[in-house]
Amino acid sequence: LLAFVPVLLLNDLVSFFEAGADTATYKGFAHPWVEVFGLFLFPLLVSLFQTRHTVIMSHCATYTRAAVSTLIYQKSLRVSAAGKAQTSTGQIVNMMSNDAFQLQ
Repeated sequence: LLAFVPVLLLNDLVSFFEAGADTATYKGFAHPWVEVFGLFLFPLLVSLFQTRHTVIMSHCATYTRAAVSTLIYQKSLRVSAAGKAQTSTGQIVNMMSNDAFQLQ
């Protein structure tokens, strides 16, 4: 939502300059210099919020993958001897890794 604010500010500034650039009769969002500062500030805030969101989601994905790997590993320890005889250890590890990666 914040990504659209610079577009609105720029539209307001263009209308200000088209009207003759008179601050006395200007009826925009704010003073033109405040809007120019907003053109710098809002993209900066959007970038900071998106970066923070990406970091949080990466941490959640890592925690989820670790939890799923732990659950699958615990389940593999409880598999009976007959079940272990049907598949090799490498296949079990490969399936565990693929399942955990798909959840991430």
